[in-house]
Amino acid sequence: MNQRELLPKNLIIFAVLISMVYLVGVLFLTLKLSSHFKSINDTHLPLLEMNAINIRIGDSLTSRTKGLIQDYNSKDYEEYLIDKDSLKFNFINYKQTLKNTRLNFSSKDAFNRDTLFDMEEKIIELAKDSKKKEALAIFNSKNYREEQTRFTTSIQIIAEKLSGQRDFFFKEQVRIIQMGIIFSIITFVIIALAWSRVYLAYRRNSKERSRALNELNLES
Repeated sequence: MNQRELLPKNLIIFAVLISMVYLVGVLFLTLKLSSHFKSINDTHLPLLEMNAINIRIGDSLTSRTKGLIQDYNSKDYEEYLIDKDSLKFNFINYKQTLKNTRLNFSSKDAFNRDTLFDMEEKIIELAKDSKKKEALAIFNSKNYREEQTRFTTSIQIIAEKLSGQRDFFFKEQVRIIQMGIIFSIITFVIIALAWSRVYLAYRRNSKERSRALNELNLES
């Protein structure tokens, strides 16, 4: 009888299998957690940052438009155009990043500030022609305020949905960590017991083998 024959084969197979299950389980839970963290890092945080930028630039455009009504000058108008281009560029990145989330938001009018841009260009054109009264009438009109509200609301809705999804991810992470702890404790205990039984069985078989050899030597 060689050393391998002393090992309890069934127990070893079980111990190896439960050890593999433990490793696979830990790997799965780790990948699950990392995917949640990656989603938050790659989409949620950039989107929330771009949300703030969109609102800030939108407010800046409104403020610059009002300033141009009071005192039109080419320098302020150039700054208005820079903000306008910056907002359009940010929209492109914003919408592309938004596609990578699982948010149910498909309004074709969302993040579309074209109507406001048209109204502001009209206001600025009137201000340039020294038609301050007509420019103020458009700036203070119900339509202009409604477009501002629609623009801001569409961004706030996304921010709320992102916050809700992020909260869900955090709850899932807590649940996964709790499951991981319970799974690790249970499987570790089973693994420890399995390999302990393997060792005890090997030790018992070794003793029986030694005793058998001693008896054989005595008989001879």
